[in-house]
Amino acid sequence: MTLHNQEREQRNLEILGERLRAVRESRGMSSLQLAAAMESSLTSIRDWENGARKLQSDTVRRLADALELSYPEEIYWLGLAGHIPSTRMPAKKQIITALEAYYQDLSKLNYPVQIIDHHFRYWVVNPATIDFAGSYMGLRAMMENGLTALDVIFNSNIDFFGRISKPEDITSRQAQLVRRIIGRSIHRRHEAFYQNYPEFMRQRLSDADYTNFIRIWSEVDSVKDKDEQQPHLADDIVLRNFNFNYHDGRTRNLQMRTDHIRYFGDLFELTLFHPPQPDTQGVFKTQAKEGLKLWEVINIDHLMRQYNG
Repeated sequence: MTLHNQEREQRNLEILGERLRAVRESRGMSSLQLAAAMESSLTSIRDWENGARKLQSDTVRRLADALELSYPEEIYWLGLAGHIPSTRMPAKKQIITALEAYYQDLSKLNYPVQIIDHHFRYWVVNPATIDFAGSYMGLRAMMENGLTALDVIFNSNIDFFGRISKPEDITSRQAQLVRRIIGRSIHRRHEAFYQNYPEFMRQRLSDADYTNFIRIWSEVDSVKDKDEQQPHLADDIVLRNFNFNYHDGRTRNLQMRTDHIRYFGDLFELTLFHPPQPDTQGVFKTQAKEGLKLWEVINIDHLMRQYNG
């Protein structure tokens, strides 16, 4: 194991220990009470909370039972303990071949469709998305700079939400989408890219936008009391039907839908903004002639090394 991997493993054990202590205290349990519930020693509990000892998968599962963890939290702990491997992307040629084939179909659609990877980064946008965004060169520049779904959600300069929502609705919609993004990352929250997202976004957002982002991100990703972890349907069904103000001055009614690309499991997903009814009036006639594909915008060799490093 390399020094970098050893440091990452140790840091993950420390994060796990911090969350273990936070959950135990939120349940009103002393270390001694948890040790009794686990039929373990007080020393073991202290070692786990201090990140001084690796936890076996069975230990994590017994802790989950004793502390009544939510399913996402249990999966996160298993990842932090090293029992869920880090994600690896397929070979570059395989990705490009498959996404090229998808693009041939997506380019014929008159409503916006994008392909996003598990880091939330945009790989493919169809020509109708250019109309949606308003500028080919502007969108290309953002993709060169690593455009992600979180940029779209939180960067006020992009002004996505300003064109679909009342100001008082924006924060709740941002929180809904962050919960969906974190839910999509249920098996990856222990990975470096996910843990580094707060710092990554700090470098990309204005101070005001970052303050808003980190407040929502921290709230959604925090350890909460079990009574606060109840699911809400609104967190999974978001932005399903809305009016969007295009740059040409027209307003179009759209529905949002997301689907994993089966060929890649859950590594890539499609995001579609389609009209609720068939477009018989030609309202969605596409003006842009071409979309954008990440491998034609940047050299993705370096990106692939980052993802699989």
